[in-house]
Formats: sequence, structure tokens, C-alpha cells
Amino acid sequence: CGATFLQADERRRLALFGWEEQTLIDFTVLGRFPSARVLSLSMNCFAHTGRPIGAVSRRFLSSTSVRASAAGSPSTSGNGASKPARLLTWNVASLRSLIRKQPDALQALVDDFAVDAICLQETKLQESHVPEFTDILEHYQSFWYCSTARKGYSGTAIFLRNDLNVEDVRYGIGDESADAEGRVITIKLPKSYLVTCYTPNAGTGLKRLDYRTQTFEGKMTDYLRKLASERPLLYCGDLNVAHEPIDLANPEGNSRSAGFTDEERSCFRELIKDGELLDTFRMLYPEKRRKYTYWNYRTRARERNAGWRIDYFLVSKEVKPAVGDCVHLDGVLGSDHCPVMLELNDQELIN
Repeated sequence: CGATFLQADERRRLALFGWEEQTLIDFTVLGRFPSARVLSLSMNCFAHTGRPIGAVSRRFLSSTSVRASAAGSPSTSGNGASKPARLLTWNVASLRSLIRKQPDALQALVDDFAVDAICLQETKLQESHVPEFTDILEHYQSFWYCSTARKGYSGTAIFLRNDLNVEDVRYGIGDESADAEGRVITIKLPKSYLVTCYTPNAGTGLKRLDYRTQTFEGKMTDYLRKLASERPLLYCGDLNVAHEPIDLANPEGNSRSAGFTDEERSCFRELIKDGELLDTFRMLYPEKRRKYTYWNYRTRARERNAGWRIDYFLVSKEVKPAVGDCVHLDGVLGSDHCPVMLELNDQELIN
């Protein structure tokens, strides 16, 4: 066991995972923090703060705590070793609001985790707003899809490292309603597809449930299967569904709530049936409980960790051997959702 004394930036990086400084981390992880000094302690190795904290795997923390060195190439660490690919998805619940409150919110994620791509949902931007944000991340190219159906609604965006080769960009899936709301962006990379989606919410009183489950979900599933038949698929976003009871804090009280109806869950099962697409978090952590990505602001649910897991990284089956980890960055604030990060051990999938 041990205790750590960390520099300010290292404390902040731990906080992004929901860890407190007094939370003890294993020696492998401590070795990744250059200022860490280890002291002998009692056998009480894990001192918790009394509130739920991010349950981050040792394997992932030991890799993501290493920043990319300016001396290394984008696909290598500073010592020349190949680095994993890191992709992040986040429903920001209004990009303008997030940046107003935290101007460096996205840059901090880039600095802390050296991510290769950031996929955003619910940007709530109009096309006239986009020029304000295209240069928000230095050395990243960006792609934007804004709602034309309603102002200040929906919208998606993807930031990619400038050096990544984009073969094609597609906006929408051929569904008039969803496309007018700017819900899906597809990036065609040389060896994979990267897709981000903000799935329509069934809404108050389930008023959009029929549209979602009888129209959108079928078209989206067909679209993804077609892409997956062509090359490896990386699919992420706010899919607005808690798949199983383990994926929300109060399943009994939400059986007819948007995001947990039988109809929505059935559509998700259809998407992942036969293992053609894999839910990376559940693949790695099939029994992990109380790990959520969304908490209702109005009920102060985050304070009680009364949340829902509705943000995902799904990958096609041939990507499975490359999946290193999938982690909820539940210490990151600024939205009612937290970012989710996927680590792939094969950098070639996105290069």
C-alpha cells in the first residue's frame, strides 16, 4: 500500500476519473505520475471519501495517465513506443454553455488524455455559430452537423487530429426528420468508419417513441450494418437507452420512462444481436454496477449517483481484439452527461 503526493495537474487528472487524492491507487499507476512518492501504510489500501467515485481499471489508468510527448509522433509516445488510439464521446448539453463556463474544457481532455478524436452530441449550435468553435482545439480538424428543424436543439460534431486522413464525411442517414436535427456524422477513415449519433429521445409522455422505435432505429441499424460490412466500425454517442436494469439506478420506477421502455431496449438488442456490434463497456465489465453517464440536473441526481448509462462506444466484432478499455470520466463536469473514452490498442484502426 502507499500514499501519494501529487502535483496540481496530476490531482486534476485523477479528478477527471472521479478519484479523490486520498484514494489509493496501485503501484503500477503511481509509477506513471512522476512526482509520486510512496510511503508505507497499513493494509487499508483503499480510502474512500464516502461518495461514489469513478471505478477506473488499473490497466486503463496506467496508460491514460501518460501524456503524449511533444517530441513523439502522433502515433508514438515520447520514448518511441506505439501509443494506443483514444476516442472520446460526450453529450455536452450545449457547447456554447460549456465553453462559457469552462473555456478550456475540451482542451483539457486533449491535454490530459492525448485523444485522437472527440465526438460531441447536443451541441445546440446553428450553422452561423460554428465559426466561433472551429479553432477551439489546436491541431484538430472539425466537422459539424447542426439542426435546421429547431434552433438551439440537437446537433453533433467531431474533432479529429489534423494528421488523420479523412476519405469522406457523411451527414445524416437518409431519414428526413433525424437529418434535419443534425443527429449523425460518419467519418470514413482509411481502415475504419467513425460514427457519432445523438439518438432521438422518446420525450415527455413518450410522444416520439413510435417515431424513434418504428422509423429511426430501423434505419440506423441498417445503416450501421452496411458500414460494418465494408470495414471496421467505431460507433459512439448518446444513444438514449439504458440497455439492462444494471444500467440505471432505479429500473423498477422507470419501466415506462423514455430511455428504458421495452420498445427502446428491444431496438438496442436488435442492434447488437449475434455479436455483430459490441457494447465495449459491458464487454469488459459485465457485472459493474453504479457506473452511469447521465444524471438529471433537476433532481441533483449526480450527488446521489442516481444515474443512467446511456452513452456508449460500440464496435464491430473484428475490433474486439483491439479494445483496451472503455471508461466513464465521471469526474468531468460541465454537462449532465460525462465523457466516455475508448482506448484501442491498434493505432492503425484510425490512421
